[in-house]
Amino acid sequence: MSETNTSTAAVSLKDYIIDLDGAKQKPSVAYEVVLENNTDFILRRQTQKVQKELVILVSQGLYYIRDCKNGAIDPVTIGNLRSFLRDLKDSYIDLQQVNWLGALFKESAEFIITVTGDAVLTDMCRHNVPISHDEPQKHVQYWEQNKRLFTRVAQLFPEMPPPAGSIRTVSRSFFGLRRVMAPTRRCILPSSWFVPGCGI
Repeated sequence: MSETNTSTAAVSLKDYIIDLDGAKQKPSVAYEVVLENNTDFILRRQTQKVQKELVILVSQGLYYIRDCKNGAIDPVTIGNLRSFLRDLKDSYIDLQQVNWLGALFKESAEFIITVTGDAVLTDMCRHNVPISHDEPQKHVQYWEQNKRLFTRVAQLFPEMPPPAGSIRTVSRSFFGLRRVMAPTRRCILPSSWFVPGCGI
């Protein structure tokens, strides 16, 4: 067994009593939404020494990080995007107008890279079509089949994600027939004609 050497003469309790208010704090990082609309956003990250802006302009196809002090521009990559968002550990930024990205988390870097790196997904964003965060490619096949219909369905049923499956499942879900038919199903059967609430 190894023995630990403790020297009481070298260490004093007084050395560890400090004024916490006067101690140097870790520099805080502030995030601020500079601009947002239905497809684009600009986010500013400011520390005591550095001020940078994340510019995601899906409508223009421009994605970069700009250093506000010296004007240097870096293209958005997964590495520098993770670095930009690294201080969003326990918090998030609410993007109220951006349809394809409702909130920005530390973990949003992969999703942003996926959307901005795919021409079909950026086209869906430009048409205000919601994109699944879990499976971004999930609705691409429907988009490619009929863009106008898919856009219209997304406008009519924004809270209902377009379903996958057979044409019967698709038609039932699009028109909400399952929700409408479920309460009336017991009233259709002859044995339930006299059930209270069926209205016969």
